[in-house]
Amino acid sequence: MHDDTTPADAGRSFSAPRGGHARGRLEFSRGAAHLAIRGASIDDLFQARFEEPVPSVAVDGATVTVRYPTFDPRGWLRARPRRGGEVALNQGVAWRITVRGGVAHLDADLRDLPLEALELGRGATRLDVRLPRPAGVVPVRINGGASHVRIRRPAGVPARLHVGHGIADLRFDDQELGAVGGRLRLATPEAAQAADRYDIEITSGAAHLEITADAEGS
Repeated sequence: MHDDTTPADAGRSFSAPRGGHARGRLEFSRGAAHLAIRGASIDDLFQARFEEPVPSVAVDGATVTVRYPTFDPRGWLRARPRRGGEVALNQGVAWRITVRGGVAHLDADLRDLPLEALELGRGATRLDVRLPRPAGVVPVRINGGASHVRIRRPAGVPARLHVGHGIADLRFDDQELGAVGGRLRLATPEAAQAADRYDIEITSGAAHLEITADAEGS
């Protein structure tokens, strides 16, 4: 394993060579906030830059693990630290992206990235995710509640949605719902037969959730 925790510019910037990898994994092991993720035409496997507090970044083959220092949630609320970061992923690699722990203020433009799975843990708030055209059934999962989440997929791409414990304020393509208790399952008309689609699951409740398809040509 290679632990790239002390690069030349004070530990803020990280990268690793792609090698011959066709698949990769990006994992945040202790949550993340104020984070941007992009697909990019780069030679490296990934390139990243973080603001204070700077996490450790370990690279093992094609697995990139980002680990922030332990923090006291009460201190988080008092100091409102901005865990800012930008991550560019090689768009010639198929990626699985995982955030273990909470995630807030995520801007993920993945339209140029082959995506195999996106999994966010223990709740999510203030997310804007733009998905690529899927190859096969691609899971998008939030393991907890979600609020103020916007997920956009390419025009014409089928999708299924499962919310585990009720929702308040949902837009799913042309459908708009206010408050719905209990489990909720929705799907685009062609989703059941589609070989290429998104399966979106939020295991707990959700509020202010928007899941839509982009207009043709956007």
